[in-house]
Amino acid sequence: MEREYRYRFSVLWALASIVLFGGAFAFFVHLALENDRGLVLNRVIELGVEGASTFYAVLAAASAGFVLAGLAGLAMPERTLVLSTAGLRVPTGFLGRTVRYVAFADIRKLDEIDVSGTRFLTLHLGDGKVAINNRMLKNNATFDEVRALVVQGMKDAQSPVE
Repeated sequence: MEREYRYRFSVLWALASIVLFGGAFAFFVHLALENDRGLVLNRVIELGVEGASTFYAVLAAASAGFVLAGLAGLAMPERTLVLSTAGLRVPTGFLGRTVRYVAFADIRKLDEIDVSGTRFLTLHLGDGKVAINNRMLKNNATFDEVRALVVQGMKDAQSPVE
């Protein structure tokens, strides 16, 4: 028995980040080029005209980086998370096609953390960790299903075969 799950960023989220950060990029480039006054940040940091222009340029560069990340997310090849009775094949890396096979018997510990709505299922192995991100799956119900299957696979791998 094998179950396959599509494992990639949502196209909608990638497009939204491209539009949002593309607008921020244009805005900060405009501020950097047209700036004629200083900037006070939280009444603590005071920047002159040149410092403020540099600050806006740095924000423009960061925004451009997020636009590129969104484009990379769109260009990312289709990847699949596969669960079998003995283990799972997990795509690793951001853009590559690298896949790591993990036997359920090799999982020493399982952690789930939630960071602002993004859930990570971390599989602790003897030679490192593998993480599964809920944002890369179809929805939270799919993430919960994968988690339940991994937990069951771990239990089955630990029980003695008669």
